[in-house]
Amino acid sequence: MKRIAFSLMVLFFLTGTAFAEHKLFITDVLDAGQFEQLSTISYSYATYDFTNNAIPLTGTATNHNVTGHFSIDGGLGKGIQLGVGLPVIFHDRTKFDYHTSPPSSNKHTNDGLGDISLFGKFRLVNDDAFKLVAAVNVKFNTSNDAVTSDTTDIAPYLAASTRVGEDLRPYAVYQAVIRNHGVGDSHVLIVGAENKFSPRVSLDGDVFAAIHTGSDFVETNESFGGGLSLYLELADNFYLIPSTSVVAWTPTDRKDYPVHFDTEVAVSGALGFYFLF
Repeated sequence: MKRIAFSLMVLFFLTGTAFAEHKLFITDVLDAGQFEQLSTISYSYATYDFTNNAIPLTGTATNHNVTGHFSIDGGLGKGIQLGVGLPVIFHDRTKFDYHTSPPSSNKHTNDGLGDISLFGKFRLVNDDAFKLVAAVNVKFNTSNDAVTSDTTDIAPYLAASTRVGEDLRPYAVYQAVIRNHGVGDSHVLIVGAENKFSPRVSLDGDVFAAIHTGSDFVETNESFGGGLSLYLELADNFYLIPSTSVVAWTPTDRKDYPVHFDTEVAVSGALGFYFLF
């Protein structure tokens, strides 16, 4: 269950004449007195095969997860933005199907409030042709450990963007995720771009590669993936944001027990509601 929990990491065409704004782009920072609220509901499906060489036993694990995430951020001025977020796990089910004769299985189901996180973003460079921000997200271990990981995570990142013409904004991000309690860290490189098709419609796409350092329990492995998000302005400063993503993890092994985990693949879809005020 610890392995599959890491996979819980995210399309109607509208036109209009009013030009509003959002501050969801990776290098955007809220101005003094501005606030934004984002509510998202997501579904993910993940699966991998495993082999227990001690028994021996093989099987397949699958996970279905439905999570809501609610956050609010505010601009303090001078290029500083602070926020708080809270996920709600509506349904999380992991099922293990064992390749025995006859076939057997067991499952674990969880739900409840997730871990509270605090967020800060700081503008470093704000030129028209180049923007640079630094940010950090801190996830505290505030929930039932059966619902989420029992770690405090510190996740700083550095993001840069430029502009090509009027509508295209490429960007790159480096993020580290540092965890306690003997759980491995992650180092992630993301490249992507946002393109504005009309004053009310924008598309953001990205790809990433990550390395996950070995923990007290699992060897080092990598993950790769990508995602798409569509920003649809339904009213001034109010957006509907459908998105989808695919992630794959390379095989790895447990350190404390002779268990091998094969490639894990996760697909997800989400629907967000964003308001800038």
